[in-house]
Amino acid sequence: MSALCPECSAPLDADPRFVAWCASCDWNLLPPPAPPQRLILPRLQERLVRGLHESGIDRFSLARLASYALALLVHLLTLGFLVTGIWLLFVFTFASVCVGVVLVGLSWLMRPRFGRLPGDAEVLTRQDAPRLYQLLDEIGARAGAPRTDVVVLTGDMNAGYGTYGLRRRRMLTLGYPMWLVFTPQERIALLGHELAHSSNGDNRQGIVVGTAFRALAELRSAARSDREAVPEHGLLVLVGNWVSQVVLWLLRVAVGGFDTVLQLVNLRSSQRAEYRADAMSVEIAGTVAAASSLDAHDTRCGVASSFLETRTMAIPRDESLWEAMQAYMASIPESEFERRRRGARLVSLRVDATHPPSYLRHEYVLGLPYREPAVTAAGMGEIDRELEVRSGRVERELRDDIRATLYQ
Repeated sequence: MSALCPECSAPLDADPRFVAWCASCDWNLLPPPAPPQRLILPRLQERLVRGLHESGIDRFSLARLASYALALLVHLLTLGFLVTGIWLLFVFTFASVCVGVVLVGLSWLMRPRFGRLPGDAEVLTRQDAPRLYQLLDEIGARAGAPRTDVVVLTGDMNAGYGTYGLRRRRMLTLGYPMWLVFTPQERIALLGHELAHSSNGDNRQGIVVGTAFRALAELRSAARSDREAVPEHGLLVLVGNWVSQVVLWLLRVAVGGFDTVLQLVNLRSSQRAEYRADAMSVEIAGTVAAASSLDAHDTRCGVASSFLETRTMAIPRDESLWEAMQAYMASIPESEFERRRRGARLVSLRVDATHPPSYLRHEYVLGLPYREPAVTAAGMGEIDRELEVRSGRVERELRDDIRATLYQ
């Protein structure tokens, strides 16, 4: 006899592996959430996020222009530190040299950083995966994206697109578990979405705004101080330590406040960029695949992530982790996917997030004119074989990372 819902007496799902919940009244749909930390008030956040969802996705928004203006102020501050520091060094008094060294050091910490390819990355070149790059070139041509230079295969349930180095080489980061969870046509939608970020106004990884974020992070890190003077050092040292702590605290508050403003302004722009990328995904992969790929983020990706986090260590080394994950996914009842789907709609709307909620993006995609796929998944089997060759190392690194977290 199946258990009954304590709220409406309807039968509950009986699969013991998952949360028991009621499909009739949504009892026990989600566990009690931890209080989220928000940058602004919840109701205002919801109004802003929904307002963006309903107002359209114009590319040149006031928020985008404001993010560039604020980022330029950060770079001007870096230049100001450098110029002032050098000038003080040439004044050549003890105090001016001390302050000058500090300012030049801060300008060095805040210098623009253009990123680099991780040294231990599993890199796929065009020679390693010619069929994958052929598909990327086809999708990129339709998305107006530059030619992809490097594909990095990871064990993350995620994908991303960005640049690295002074030459701004284009890098696609592809999570192999996500690739396995998605259907072939959903993969087209995923790639279309990511490549669209090269030309849709997403400036978080850009040369102006992206480097400003990294500069502020370095400045905040430099302003941290956990050192405390001990009483044996004397009153003068204690007073000096107290004064320095106050100065560093004021610096952290000022930098933190500016960083918060830049985050809020730019995250608004980033959420617009996500909608634009979704629209391009529809144009390339078709409405059905674009919508189902967004649904997969809340359903299949969540289940697969939980499996990898909790079950990886139980899979023997001589057995394929990827095969075990796919077998597990095939056993998941639809009721668990539906629970996650409904639960995603209850998540608080936050403007301080880079992505709008998946269900709002899903609604947006379905509200666009219906499109048939412009790029199909023909030849996906060849791409699977190219990736499978390199998936062994990805699996080993994922296992090692999970094992390392157990001993932290």
